[in-house]
Amino acid sequence: MKKKIEKVLFDLLSKTPFSKAVLGHEIAATFGSMVGGNINDYFDDLKIVLNELEENGFAHTEMLPNGNLRVTKGVDFSSWTP
Repeated sequence: MKKKIEKVLFDLLSKTPFSKAVLGHEIAATFGSMVGGNINDYFDDLKIVLNELEENGFAHTEMLPNGNLRVTKGVDFSSWTP
């Protein structure tokens, strides 16, 4: 499932300008339409994927004060191949 989550995130971030972010509800909706299912059922896998992407510089993640997840392209996004 981690590979599918990574593909969903790559698809979303590829379509997003560097100055914009992808929010948690967008990830959930895209996951539901591309994979079929609820991303909350795979929350542990999502956390692992996000940590790996951040460690590799492909993405930057943060939790907003309202509890929403925000993901932006990292400095090495252009060299990411899922």
